[in-house]
Amino acid sequence: MVVLVIVFISILLHELGHYLAAICCGISVRKFCIFFDPGFRMLSTGNRFKTEFCIGWLPFGGYVALKKPDSDALIPKDCILSRPLWQRLLFYSAGMLVNLIFAFVCFYSYTDKYLDPDDKYPIITKMGYSKDYLKKKSRQYYISLVHSFSDKEEKVKENGHNPKPDSHKRGLVSAIRDNSENLSFRHLLWETSLINLSLFLFNILPIPPLDGGFMCFNLYHLVTRREIGDNAQLAITGIGALILLGLSAYYFVLTIYQLIVT
Repeated sequence: MVVLVIVFISILLHELGHYLAAICCGISVRKFCIFFDPGFRMLSTGNRFKTEFCIGWLPFGGYVALKKPDSDALIPKDCILSRPLWQRLLFYSAGMLVNLIFAFVCFYSYTDKYLDPDDKYPIITKMGYSKDYLKKKSRQYYISLVHSFSDKEEKVKENGHNPKPDSHKRGLVSAIRDNSENLSFRHLLWETSLINLSLFLFNILPIPPLDGGFMCFNLYHLVTRREIGDNAQLAITGIGALILLGLSAYYFVLTIYQLIVT
């Protein structure tokens, strides 16, 4: 239950990043939805606001729907197609950046509270430690996409021991101790950081309809000075959605298999 709440908050922060970036860039947002809502919604504000805020029933992410132009001939200023390229890239990357920053903050809080509870080490050392863990977990995440689950992946153990830090952080290593009285909060920080890091690494994949895929569309425009046609974008997005569904099915079947075997 706690993990579901963390996932909900992380998705909410991700979509809020997109929403705030759109508002700052003068882009109209038609709908702000947590989870997907094919057929019906569990909660909706209706059309009483310029933006409809709602919660869907299918827990596979969320989306921010933007205003669509009425015709190709006249594109309104509050449409994303009329905005400069850097504002488009800012909109598509904002959600991922929010998750990355939140993951780093949780990693740092974990380091500061449980690896250096007496505040003996400088902030640069602790920030470097958190950055190293972001790199390490990022490598493990992408390796796991190719090699399924890695048995060597480090996890927070239930007995309260902290994960083994890198060898060049010897000063901080000596500060590791077992703070079992705050074990639940320590696990909460750890799980929150990993979930937000996973959201960042997943969405940055250059596969539409993920944020990384739409960023690739805009980078293509930057390099070639040509827009990808609507039909081509729709076809590429459909293929990407099939790839994501295949990966999700593979992940689900593999998880069930490992539960049965172990």
